[in-house]
Amino acid sequence: IAADACKGHLADLLIEDIAEPFKPQIKTVHQMIIFVIDHDIPYGVFSGYDEVSALLLPAETRVAPELMCVRSAVADKALLQRLAVHKKVVDWVEGATPETRLKFRTHFKQFVLDDEWWHRNEVFCAVEEVVETSLRILDSNTPNLKDTAFAYFRMQVEFGDPLLCKLAAVKDWG
Repeated sequence: IAADACKGHLADLLIEDIAEPFKPQIKTVHQMIIFVIDHDIPYGVFSGYDEVSALLLPAETRVAPELMCVRSAVADKALLQRLAVHKKVVDWVEGATPETRLKFRTHFKQFVLDDEWWHRNEVFCAVEEVVETSLRILDSNTPNLKDTAFAYFRMQVEFGDPLLCKLAAVKDWG
């Protein structure tokens, strides 16, 4: 892996290792986004909001797309919460099949109205942001010293010295 010429693949593998504890959380984000996108009424209401960034469909093949998927949900947090209590959506759910009502409760509403769930998403994004920034700096031929120092100290606080040694090894092989 360390000798891999594809830096993008190598970065993805490193991010994947760090994301491993977040996999159950990522799966709940997938379920929530898929619920919205798969149902015309919720998706139509959501798409009609002016401030929508864009929910990205989950891709389970690599962690980077999963990270973008979680970031898209976090960016639209307030809109997704508003969607969960929107009158048109609530009325639609009441008239829907028992299976759809169950999915609404278990794959959507239970998540988007839970502050702890959002906090876990934000933590995942913050952790991976540090890794991405550091990898981008390590990959640069002329890194900005201010960005480098900031990323290094953030990495040190978040992960400690063992990960920093791994990143140095990535750069040596890069």
